[in-house]
Amino acid sequence: MLGKAVFLGSACAALMAAAMAPQSRASEPANVSPGDLVAARQGGMAMSVFTLARLSAAANADAPRTQAALPTKGLARFAQALPTLFAPETAGIEGTEALPAVWQDEEAFAARIADYQAATAALADAARSDNREAFNTALASTKAACQACHDAFRAKPQG
Repeated sequence: MLGKAVFLGSACAALMAAAMAPQSRASEPANVSPGDLVAARQGGMAMSVFTLARLSAAANADAPRTQAALPTKGLARFAQALPTLFAPETAGIEGTEALPAVWQDEEAFAARIADYQAATAALADAARSDNREAFNTALASTKAACQACHDAFRAKPQG
């Protein structure tokens, strides 16, 4: 079971990395529109949700945690890139779910991002070390960091 979950999580991590990769050649400056930044953060978060769900399902499987090393590394890399996806020019873009508080209370938002970054780094470390207890603790911390940020900085779903 963990093998399938990790494979799917790995695929999600690879998609996240591809989505965040610059689309221009190194000699050309990247020209990313605010709409593209919103699409990238929403896509990355959707893949994060899927990856966390698969990791949660596999958390108590009788398999090495090291099989989760790639998807957890992908989550940690996404967490490091996340602040750049909330550039000020993305405020008010149609389809964004980010509340104005993201840009109005930058210190609090940065603290939530830092919590997520720390939690995903701990999750990746726990997966690499094959420590089940640390993995489960870090997985719970990662999910809590997601929820705390969304509670404060994401618009509630309509309907």
